[in-house]
Amino acid sequence: VRSYLKKFSNSDYNKILAAMDKIDRRFFVLDDYKNLAYLDNALSIGEGQTISQPSAVARMLQLLELKSGIRVLEIGSGSGWNASLIAFLVEEGSVESYEINMNLYEQAKKNLKEFNKNSEIKLVNIKFVYGNFLSFIKDERFVRIVFTAGIKKNEEEKIIKIAERNLNKNGILLCPFRIGPLIIVKNDKGRIKKDYTQEEYSFVTLTFWLFT
Repeated sequence: VRSYLKKFSNSDYNKILAAMDKIDRRFFVLDDYKNLAYLDNALSIGEGQTISQPSAVARMLQLLELKSGIRVLEIGSGSGWNASLIAFLVEEGSVESYEINMNLYEQAKKNLKEFNKNSEIKLVNIKFVYGNFLSFIKDERFVRIVFTAGIKKNEEEKIIKIAERNLNKNGILLCPFRIGPLIIVKNDKGRIKKDYTQEEYSFVTLTFWLFT
């Protein structure tokens, strides 16, 4: 992960590496994959979903430019690992993580509980919520928004609309395509600006479905 992040110069990667060291991935993978937890591979978490490979997760955390005290919205709790990393990095801030699959929602809560039980670190600034996030947040605004699964090319404008409605001024929204680059959307003093990473990734399909 370190060598991968060294390719990019947009933020301090040492904090991200420290977070990954503290938030042990083994607590967030299935028992059958515990021996593979430290490999740079995506691993199945059941329900047709995966815990993303550490290098991809680290790059997304880098692009989010997380700071202490900010409020973060995560779409897709999965195993709970990404939300836990974010919670560690925002320190006195908070993470609201929404999951539409009941089994994964329960799994994420269980994983976090086990981590807190067995770690010197106690993450108490995460709220896991079951359901479609748009049914809950309405017009609430967040400093950071991150999607953990990929969208189709023709769904990009719907992501922009979410940024327009739910992203704070000077906020950042990050969303992957199913296959392709990451979309970086920034609210620059009220103006929405969009960019893409040069590198490309592969993600499971976002299944919320929020865009109805």
